[in-house]
Amino acid sequence: MLSAVDASASLLAELRKLTGASFSELKARIARRQPVLMLPLFDNDFYASGAATLHAVVRLLESTGTDFAIYELAEGERFETRDETLSRITPEVLKNMLHARTSHDAVQREDRKHEWSFGTICRVGFLCSACFWIPVGILLSIAVLPGWVEMEWLGEARTGIAAVPAALTSAIAMTLIFDTIFAMGAAVLILLRKLGWKLG
Repeated sequence: MLSAVDASASLLAELRKLTGASFSELKARIARRQPVLMLPLFDNDFYASGAATLHAVVRLLESTGTDFAIYELAEGERFETRDETLSRITPEVLKNMLHARTSHDAVQREDRKHEWSFGTICRVGFLCSACFWIPVGILLSIAVLPGWVEMEWLGEARTGIAAVPAALTSAIAMTLIFDTIFAMGAAVLILLRKLGWKLG
């Protein structure tokens, strides 16, 4: 809210650019000692554009030497019935609030960016398992053809082409076993992390 009941045309023009309000609307707000800008703090829209607008308005008023006041209203509180002593804050307090909240949210976003979900962990584990055991199955199939390795299939030791199904089946079975173990480990890890967050 501007302290004076009038403002220069150049200041109104700059405020119009920043707030999107018309000249007449800005002049009426200033004349009635109403805020030239009102924003809900710390919601999605505020971070999308409101914070930058608020910073710009404060910088404009400070740079032009314009006297103004900033108020922080509680939820449900109206500007007309505000507590002048409790709700008024300085530009420095506002900047500190914005900086602290922005830094906190930035840390949370950075933490979430490095968190792996259960599905992501499982996909990476399954991919690694498949990349290991499928080549192993192929190599075993190659090794049994000339009789270098014997594979047991349906209770019989076999070599050659008859042992190829046993080699491939063994590789697939090991892949499934390792996938199951990996998925269980990932679930336990996610659970412990969530419990750690709650306890912390």
